[in-house]
Amino acid sequence: MTLNRTQWSGTGLKTLGCIALALLATAGAQQAKAVTVIHACAHNGTGDLRVVASSSECKSDEHFLSWDEKGPVGPAGPKGDAGATGPAGAAGPAGAAGPKGATGATGPQGAVGATGATGATGAQGPAGPAGATGAAGAQGVAGTAGPAGPAGPTGPQGPAGAPGTGAIPANLTAISDQLGTSGYAKENLNFDATCMIGDLILSVNSYGGGGAAIPADGRLLPIVGNTALFSTMGNKFGGDGTTDFAVPDMRAFAPTGMQYSICVLGNFPSEN
Repeated sequence: MTLNRTQWSGTGLKTLGCIALALLATAGAQQAKAVTVIHACAHNGTGDLRVVASSSECKSDEHFLSWDEKGPVGPAGPKGDAGATGPAGAAGPAGAAGPKGATGATGPQGAVGATGATGATGAQGPAGPAGATGAAGAQGVAGTAGPAGPAGPTGPQGPAGAPGTGAIPANLTAISDQLGTSGYAKENLNFDATCMIGDLILSVNSYGGGGAAIPADGRLLPIVGNTALFSTMGNKFGGDGTTDFAVPDMRAFAPTGMQYSICVLGNFPSEN
């Protein structure tokens, strides 16, 4: 672009883009004319431009400018990236259905065939021989043991054994006369001496209850009323531990003619 004046104000440079758009519009309107040079008057103070036909149209506070309408061709820019593939177009409408063809004529019905004769039932053949016995299957896994059933009632005591061949010592003859067939003393006695709660007492006497000791025969006792004894042994010898508990059964361990008793009233054992 060739200009006749090189002095431009700041305002003129800012409005150059707007002037260029105006020039393009003017060039479009004058397509019939072969315009190759553009003329304009620039304000001396503001630099504002206005397109004119010749310099005679410039005012006293303006100066005349001109430049070629078409500038030199610039270098070719780099090739742009390929655009993204556009979405698929909508499917076109379905074509109209063709006309229905004419129905063909119904053919004649064929004749019914004759019923065949029923064949005679053949005789049943003889039974085949029995097959060999198969091998025994593997033994199944043993099932889990069921819960233990309730204890049965205590059976009657067996008859007394035959007396030994040895002679009974004289100092035991009086004790033997006082013992019954059960091995317990014939009379129940009260243990009045002070004992330690939970201690076992081996004696020829039978402490049947009402005193400080009772027979150690596995009997159940209520926890209520026997809390001191329950606190020393718990329910390790039987009972549910909630309402009752059992004393140890020592009958099988007592020597002949003697009995184990357990102290239930007396001194509570000390940890010291």
